[in-house]
Amino acid sequence: MFAGLWLLFSVESKLFLITLEGTPFFLLFFANLLLILVLYRNKLQFSGWYKGKEVKRLSPQATNVLIVVALLAFVSSLFLKNS
Repeated sequence: MFAGLWLLFSVESKLFLITLEGTPFFLLFFANLLLILVLYRNKLQFSGWYKGKEVKRLSPQATNVLIVVALLAFVSSLFLKNS
């Protein structure tokens, strides 16, 4: 899991031209973790071989709130960068 998050960090640093030095690492970790949670709960858990009875998607409101919180954490990590 941490290897996947590190891969996300490296892709983000190339896409947004940011360096991870001085960036609040916990905010990026938190943002990526929330986005992975939303992706898993809404898409990936239904693509596997296990079909449980208790498996439900996140509500649209919960999905939107988690995505907004993740985006705010990502953007705030850019502004809280230690120079």
